[in-house]
Formats: sequence, C-alpha cells, structure tokens
Amino acid sequence: MCTSAIGPFENLTPKPAARFITGLIIACAILVLSDVAQASAFKVGSFTKSTGAAPASQTVAHGLGTTPKVIIFWTNGKTNESFSSSFLFGFGAMDGTTSKSVGASSQDAVSTSNASRRVANKALTIIQWGETVLAECDFTSWNSTNFVINWTTNNATAYVIHFIAIGGSDVSAKVIGWQMVTATGNQSVTGVGFRPNVVIHSYANSGFVTAPSSDDVNAGFGLGVMDANGDQWVSDIFSVDASGTSDTQRGQLTNSCVFAFDNALGVTKQASWVSMDTDGFTVNFSTANAKTTQAFSIALKGVNVKPGSFNKSTAAATATQNITGVGFKPSLVMLTSFQDVAQANAVVHTRFGFGASDGTTQGSSAFQDTDNLGTTSVDGIDKTSKVFMKVNNNTPAIDAEANLSSLNTDGFTLSWTTNDAVATQILFLAIGPLAPTAADVTAIEATRYDNGVWLKWKTGYEVNNLGFNITRERNGMRTHLNPSLIAGSALTTGEGIRTSRSYEWWDDLPRDGQAPAYWIEDVDLNGERVLRGPIIPVDQSGNARGAKRAKLLSRVGRDSIENGFPVQLEQRLEAATTPGVSITTQWDIAARSAVKLSVRKEGWYRVGQPQLMAAGLESGVDPRKLQLFLNGIQQPIIVFGEQDGKFDAADYIEFYGTGIDTLATDTQVYWLVKGSTAGARIKQTKATGSQSAGAASFPYTIEFKERFIYFSALRNGDADNFFGGIVSSDPLDQPLTVQHLDTGSLTPAALQVSLQGVNDIPDQNPDHRITLKLNGVDVGQFSFDGRSLGNVTIPIQPGLLREGANIVNITATNGPDDVSLVNFIRLTYSHTYNADSNALVLTTQDKSATRVGGFSNSRIRVIDITAPDQPQEILGTVSQSSAFYSVTFSPQDFGQRRFLAFSEDRIETPVDVKANRPSSLHSSGNFADEIIIVHSNFASSIGSLKSLRESQGLSVMAADVEDVYDEFGYGSKGSQAIKDFLQLASTTWLKKPRFVLLVGDATFDPRNYLALGAFDFVPTKLINTNILETASDDWLADFDNDGIPELAIGRLPVRTLTEASRIISKITNYDLNKPVGSWQNEIMLATDRDLGFSFTDEAASIQAQIPSPFNVSSVLRSQLDVPTARSQILSGITNGKLIVHYFGHGSVERWGTEPLLTTDDANALTNGSRLPFFVIMDCLNGFYQDVFTQCLGETLMKSPNGGAVAVWTSSGLCEADPQVVMDQEMFRLLFGAQPMTIGEAAMNAKRVISDMDVRRTWILMGDPAMRIR
Repeated sequence: MCTSAIGPFENLTPKPAARFITGLIIACAILVLSDVAQASAFKVGSFTKSTGAAPASQTVAHGLGTTPKVIIFWTNGKTNESFSSSFLFGFGAMDGTTSKSVGASSQDAVSTSNASRRVANKALTIIQWGETVLAECDFTSWNSTNFVINWTTNNATAYVIHFIAIGGSDVSAKVIGWQMVTATGNQSVTGVGFRPNVVIHSYANSGFVTAPSSDDVNAGFGLGVMDANGDQWVSDIFSVDASGTSDTQRGQLTNSCVFAFDNALGVTKQASWVSMDTDGFTVNFSTANAKTTQAFSIALKGVNVKPGSFNKSTAAATATQNITGVGFKPSLVMLTSFQDVAQANAVVHTRFGFGASDGTTQGSSAFQDTDNLGTTSVDGIDKTSKVFMKVNNNTPAIDAEANLSSLNTDGFTLSWTTNDAVATQILFLAIGPLAPTAADVTAIEATRYDNGVWLKWKTGYEVNNLGFNITRERNGMRTHLNPSLIAGSALTTGEGIRTSRSYEWWDDLPRDGQAPAYWIEDVDLNGERVLRGPIIPVDQSGNARGAKRAKLLSRVGRDSIENGFPVQLEQRLEAATTPGVSITTQWDIAARSAVKLSVRKEGWYRVGQPQLMAAGLESGVDPRKLQLFLNGIQQPIIVFGEQDGKFDAADYIEFYGTGIDTLATDTQVYWLVKGSTAGARIKQTKATGSQSAGAASFPYTIEFKERFIYFSALRNGDADNFFGGIVSSDPLDQPLTVQHLDTGSLTPAALQVSLQGVNDIPDQNPDHRITLKLNGVDVGQFSFDGRSLGNVTIPIQPGLLREGANIVNITATNGPDDVSLVNFIRLTYSHTYNADSNALVLTTQDKSATRVGGFSNSRIRVIDITAPDQPQEILGTVSQSSAFYSVTFSPQDFGQRRFLAFSEDRIETPVDVKANRPSSLHSSGNFADEIIIVHSNFASSIGSLKSLRESQGLSVMAADVEDVYDEFGYGSKGSQAIKDFLQLASTTWLKKPRFVLLVGDATFDPRNYLALGAFDFVPTKLINTNILETASDDWLADFDNDGIPELAIGRLPVRTLTEASRIISKITNYDLNKPVGSWQNEIMLATDRDLGFSFTDEAASIQAQIPSPFNVSSVLRSQLDVPTARSQILSGITNGKLIVHYFGHGSVERWGTEPLLTTDDANALTNGSRLPFFVIMDCLNGFYQDVFTQCLGETLMKSPNGGAVAVWTSSGLCEADPQVVMDQEMFRLLFGAQPMTIGEAAMNAKRVISDMDVRRTWILMGDPAMRIR
C-alpha cells in the first residue's frame, strides 16, 4: 500500500500575487488534483437573522458548492418586502480570518434628526440611532455547504440579511482595514498578500476616525469599486445628527473610488485608482481633509471583473434593458445608485439602493432620508425578489424596480417591472470566472532518494501557461531552485495545446537532516500565479536513475538560434491574394498548357529546354513566342537561342525571380506559356553613363529572422504567430555575420530590433524593458507594453562593427515576468562593392561608374532590378586584378538604383518545374450540389463517395486544391484562394453548390517551420478568438463574415491515403451497408461533472428535443464515479449509437478532467460499422490543426475498427451558454419534421446564437451532405 503525507503550510508566507492549492503527494502513484475545488463560484442568497439571545450561533446554507473565500453581507434592517420607517443599513464582509463592517441609521418622524454610524471588526453590524448596537456577528466557520456566524450582540427582530458568497480554487480574497491619508497624493495599502483584480471599498464618510469597533454620530456610508484596468465608481450618503431641520446629502462619481463630503456639499475626501500592487493597491487622493478616515476593502483575485455604469431605461413597465460592454459573461452582478441622474457634485437628500443577483437568486435594499424637513422623513425596504429598487421620494413609494432576467455573453438584462421616466444613473460591478487558466495541473508526485529528490507533475491542457517555478522549504528556509522559469506550453516549440503534458525536476539534495517540502508555482501570460503545495516527498531507498530537469524557458530554442545565420534582406513581390484585373488573364493561363516554375528566393533563374520539355512544354514551340506570367502579368525574360525560331536542346530561358512571404507559403509561381505573339524580353543595355568613380560602399541590410516558436495565445489578426528566440532576464545572444564592411566609412550603421511581447500584466506599464549590446558594448535601451510589437532602430557608431561574426545581446530588465520573442533583427551597414560568394545585390545613388569586385571568375553579369517586373541587363566591363575579377558599369538613370551582380555559378534553378493541369473552375457553366476540394495525394480515394452522392441525386464536382490555387491564387497556396473560389461558384455557377467537403489535413504550421512534416494539404483559416488563435473551416464559406457559412462545409482531416480511404469507406458504408439493429434508434447523452455549469440540466434539455421512437441513455458524471462513467461511455459506443452527445469540459485529446474519453480510447474502439455521429459541446476536441498530436475528433474519424462517421466539435475555447442554445437547435433540426443533412443542420444551428467564437470554431468532420435518418 502506498502512503501519503500532507505538509503543514500555515507557518509559511506565500509569495505575493500567488494563490494556493494544497495537494497530496503519493510515492507509488500520481495524485489526481482535479477534484480539489471549482475554479470560481458565485452565489447570492438571503436568510432571516437569528432572534436568540447573544451569543447566538447561526448556521446558513450558502449554496456555493465549494468553501467560500469571502462572504459579503448587507441589510436594511427590515423583516418583509414592504416599506417601514427609518433605516438600519449594514454592510460587511468576512474572509475566514478578518471581518469588517460599516453600519448607518437614521430615525423617522422626529423633530431633531437622530442618526448614527459604526465601523466594526465584525462580519456585519446593525446600529440604531443613539449609537445603540442592535446586532453584530463574527465569523465562526465555513465549508462547501454552510457558513456559521456568531451573533455577539443580538436583538429579537428577524431582519432579512442578504449575502454574496464567492469561492473557488482560482479565487483569492482578503478583507483589510486601513485609514485614509490626511494630505493629497498617493496612498498604498499593503497586507493583501496578492495583486487584486478588483477592490471594493467601504467607509462611514470622512468624519469617522475612531479605530474599530466604535460608533459615532451622523449616518454615513460610502461604497466604491476599482479594477486593475482603472475602471472605478463610488456612491456615498451623509445624514447629519441632532439637526432641527433634516440635513441629508448624497453623491456619486464614475471617475473615483472614494468620495465623501460634508453637510455644505463640500468634498472632504476624493481618491482614484492608481495601481494594483503585488501586496495590495494604490489610490491617489486629489482631495483630503485632516481626518484619518476609517475604511475597509475587499480585495479579490482570480475573477473576471467589470465596473461600469448605465442610465436606467425610461420606458414604461415592463421594460427590458440590455446592458452590454462587460466583455464576458458574468456570474454575479451588483447594482447600486444614489437614485438620481448623473451629477458632477454632491446633491441634497440621502438616497441609496444596493442589490445583487447570480442569475437565479437576487436581493436588494433601498432607503431614503429627505433633506430640509422640520420632521424627519426616513424610510427603507428590503426585498429578496428584486435585484434593484429605486426610491427617490418620501412618500414612501418605489419609483422603479427590476429583476435580472438573464446573464449574457457580454453583459446582462434587466426587466423593469415598475419604472419611472427618469434616466437614473446606476452603477454595476459584473464578476465572473476567469478565462481558462495557465495550467490545469492534474497530478504531482515527489520522491526522496539517497542522492536527491525527484519531482514530477502533469497538466491538462495549457494555453496561457508561461511556465513554472519550484521552491524548496527546509529548516524554515526557502530556496528558489530553477534559475529561470521552467518552460510551459504558451510558447510552443515541441508540443501543442495538449493533454497530460509531463514535467520533472531533479533537486540534488542529499538525504540528511530535515525532510524538505516543495512548492510548484505556475505563471501565466498575465502574471497570474498559482502556488501549489506544500509537497512532501515520500522516501525511497537507493539512488534515482534517469532523473532530468525540464527545459528552462530561457533556453528554449537556443541551439537553433546560436547556430543560425543571417541573410540579406530580400526583395519580395507582394502576394496577390485578392482577384484583380489580371485574374481573367490567369484563368486563361490556368485553362491551357503551361509550365509552372516555383521560386522561393530572390535571384537570377535559368531553366533549360530539356527540363521544360519534360514538364510538358509543347514540342516544336516557337521560342520567340514564349511568355512568362506572374500574378496574371507578363514578365520579361531572356530566351537563349530563340533567333532561329527553334527551341533546341541547348537553349534555355532566364528570368529574375522572387519568393513571397505569406502565412501559408514562401513559394511564388511563374507561368511559362506559348503565346500568340512575341513574348516580352529583358533588354540589354551598354553601361554608357559617367565614368567618374562612385562611392566606396553602399547601405546594405542583413536580417536574422528565425521561426521556431508558435505563440498560440497571441491574438494579432492575420499576422504571423511564429517567432524566434525568447528574450528574458537570461541574456540572449543573436549572431550577425558582416561581410565586406567598409571600415573607412563614417556613416553610422543602424541596428533594428523587433520583439513580440509575451506578458501583459494589467498594472505594469511598460511590461518590457530591453537592454541591447553589440559585441559586448551597451548600445541602447527601449521599452514597450503588453503583447504589442516593440521596435527600435539604434545608430551604431563606426568602429563597433567587425568584419565577420558580431553578437547582438538582448536582455529583459523588467523582472522575471518580462518575456518577449524575437521577431527579427536587421543590421544596415556600409558594404563595399565586393561580391559575397560571387553575388551581390547593391544600390547606387547616381550615374557614376560602379566597380563591383571580388568575383572568382570572369563570367559576370549585372541586372538592374529597380523595377522588379521590368529588369534590364547592364553590359559592364570585366577586368582582372590578381586572383579576382570585377565588373564596372554606369547606371543609366539618376536616383537610387538597385542591381543584382553575379557570376554564372550563382544562377539559380526553380525549386519545382512541372506541367500545369488545365482547369476551368471559374467557368459559369459549371454546376454542382457538392464540391469536393481534395489534395492530389488523396484524389484516388474519393471516387466511391462521389458515386454514392450522385446515385442519391446530387451533382458532385471534385476540385484539386492545386487547381484552386492556380485559378484563384495565381498558383500560390493560401486559404483566401479557396474562399474566393467558393464565393464565385456560389454566385456565378449554373447550379449553385450547397455543400463543400475538404479532403486533407490543415495545420497551424503551413510553412513547416517546426520541421514536423508538410501536412497542410487543404488550408484552413487561422482566426483570433477571445482566448487563442485557432482553425475556422466555416470562414472559407462565410462570404459576409458573420460567422455563419453560406455553404454547409465539412472536412476529412487526413494525412495519408490509407486514412482517407478508411474514412470514405465508413461514410459510404454508412449509407450502403449499415448494419441493421436497434442501435440506429439509440442516442447516448454523456456529461461532465457539474463544475461551474449544470451539464446535467443541458442533457435533460437535449433529451426533450428527441422524439420517439428513439431511446435515450444518459451517462451523467455528476451521478457516477469516474470508472463507471468511463465504462458506460465506452460500452455505449461499442454497442453502437445513432448519436453520441457529450457536454462538458474538454481538451485536445479528451473529455472531462478525469478523463472520461481519450484519444487512446477512441483509437481502440471496436464498434465496427455501427458508427455514431458525435455531437460534442466542449473545448478543443476539434483542434485538428495541431502538428504535435491528434485531437479527439479526428481520432474518432480515423479509428481503424470503429469510431465515428462524423464529428461536430470545436477547435477553440468557448463559453458554455451559447453552446447550449446552438446544441438544442442542432437536435431540433436533426429531428424536425423535415430533417436536414448534418452539414445543413450544423450551419443553421449557428443562426440562433450571436457568439462569434462559437459560430466560427465549431468544425464538422465528415461529409456535410450525409444524413443520419
């Protein structure tokens, strides 16, 4: 039996800005941590105060489902949902260690005002006028079901008490008291223990200075909020005690978080947000009186927040009001107001309302104390049936009240059941769970051997996980073990967004003295930290063998960088991605015999007649009529030997060529055709310009640009997500090799550095401070913020550069969270007119004679490439000096000219020379119900599917994806060509297509930077979602960019002909040879645990959409243990189902956190031909573009002995709520009176939602023309 140990952690001081997760460590097995807690949870509730004599213990069910981190209380001291005289307002909070509260009261119907306030070290205090404490309570305990409070003072009135409970493993909370400064300027509050996302402030107005627990005359209450983005608001009231005429006032601002005033409406305190700090926060007081005002704050971390304001609807009840701009779907909304339209200054009357809702339960309080009356008029009300009440009168009456009718993806909706016509300013605080966290650590183990300690841990999916830190604690001392961050997967080089990534670290700690404890901290891209521990190693005798240390972030890719080599910055023509005026010419070329010449880099190219003939050039062609096209535009060429009108074996063509640089390819395609007239030719010109000597050198730029790190979480539009080396506090050396440096030039060189920011920490600006050195000498610094591109150009003084090797050293100096990536480094320096290895691209500024030397032979040529599409050959004079040759020529025109000088041995050959296969996909006479776009590798597999659909009455066209590139991308690969083709077919074909099937895989690495294989057979579109870059096949057929395709589209993500044949056999057999049996009437609904969302309820809603005679079986993880749930899922699939449906948490390779189904399971399925259609509502099961692993969706499709006939799943990380609506619509369409094909159902199901991420990332793997019934 394995033993386990739990380490004590109460005496350890946590690192600031870190949240804790404690874990068990087991010697022989790995501890699964996924059941520790919900990531975040929020609950609004209410209860009736105990009436027992103090001390009175009271237990309350909070309904959170996890142990709270903080509970906020409020009450107006009322017992039912009706108005009663006076108010007894209390507001407080407890975090399990500290409790703080503020109370305020004012008496009704008295000739001399009677008002009091109190600040107490209590979870809630209720004070009555005359400074009489009626009731207040302390925290006693809490767990995942209840909290217990102790009423240390208590009366016999059963007041309604409202509460907000917040908890979860992601959440940190701290209640802290502080005193406001007495002079203007910044004030930092420390002792929080982490950097908050949001802080809620409370105080009893500026005159309350006595240390709590204490009370005072006058009624005052202020409530302010600020978040890490600087959004803030505050509302405050103040009623004067012992006044013969009531003296009451209120104020509210949206540019401050503290606001207080006196009875003359003069501001006494005003402060605004400055920063969230590692141990608290800083505010700036623009107004401060001499009072050290008592305040307390509730700091929260690990939640999504948005403070804001809106003007209440003025429409007649019942009025619906949608509040948007929150930026996420909240789980909790708090509302407050001073019950007036927006005011720049304090105004008369004490009026205040506060309420909250979690979308299911709501509660609110409101009170008023009218100004300037001889007899006070004070009223208040509590309700558990409304989220907010407006009371701006002394009748008393409710002017407006609302229910919270829904929580939405970008805000919330209110229903005003009573409403006046005044646009009252209402403040809100929306709170919700964070987006997926840095790392889902599922297991940790530590073993202590004689020669050290071996730590191992595993994660679930990772998206934003920058890496880990490891700390050892021994004899009261803590030692940081890793010299820099252990690399997570946010910056991908060798692994993708995958499941069960494993890490390890070896600690050379001999077995002597006290056993150590360890802490593992994971760090995300926003600087958020999770501290996990203490981890107590279990003893194992002997020495460990095979232990390793995980790669450090600072060392990722270093070998590649340090062995790299810079190249000259090339001229590249712009890629033609959108059809233009030349597209009709290209269609004509693609429809006829032609030779395609593929070029990847700038240079002078030669292709001989034998190679052209082998590639299909017409025999007997008149070489004078040979024409070369690029992007539909003719390019001049040289045809050697064309004068006799015969293209002989010794003849050849020459041309100036360039590559392109797009996300999809570096290869440009030139088209050689036989024209009807003479082709354009490159002119040869003698160098007849001035013979006076020109400059000794010219500005020459070299570039170091590596691409081996994929940054999936970078949302940068259509820009590249691949970068080079990691810049951190560990200095990064980048090599630049300088050739033929003009050491006599006095012109400074220019060093240009471009970096991509990785971290984006909310309260740190700038995030990145960079120091640059060249050859060991400081040359400059620069800074930039967040995930932007940081660019700098620094002059380099003559003498600092060296001929040959130079080193640019880049260091991040803004602390351990300062991480960026190298985009490129460029160096412009004075290069002599000497060739580098017999070739040189050079510039001149005038018509003076230019002499280019350093050639090893005399066969030297010069091409003027100033206008790339109109090159000219310059005939210079070749001479010899010693062992080297040179060419002298004079430019023909003034101004800067660009030339390519080279010797014959540097003439290039295209990377590919092949025949064009004529195509006419553009023809308006085409017709098809379904288009199959297939890579040629898999073309032989699709015949049976094409025949099947045609036998079912559909017309089908098979289009080779290369033909699509040829006609719509001028031969160059790219997803835009596919989209342009489909749009043209949808608008001009004789019969418009309804379905599109893509046959071939796609990847996020279409240019194979990672050297794992050229698997981008039929490209997808990589789009930015709220969380990461991912694939969207629907984009290819989404012509109006609303996230819904105009054609039903599906994909078979195959990499081999065997895979393609297997899947197509499954699809055809599904219609032709499907086994008989009851399985065709069986549907299985599987769900994950109800963590943060009721997947069980969603299964019930789907079941309601399924008509008889279909039988539904459910596998509900919340009602089953993991082995039972897994067993039922696997046996259900094996027995065959019409549909298998899953709703829950997911990752690339699995269902659920435990997990419930994996790619290994899918690959081993044995359901044969009893193939279900899998409808999956989770995250990343459709991340088929990963080059490192196979996602669950495609594994189900490729499973050799069963699996799926089709899968509908997501390539992204999305909110659950829009999935619910789309999911229900999908089943309604599949089982409606007129059932649709699976592609049509998938397309139309998206019409009922507005969430663009869900619309664009749900991928159909399978034939969209297939029907399941």
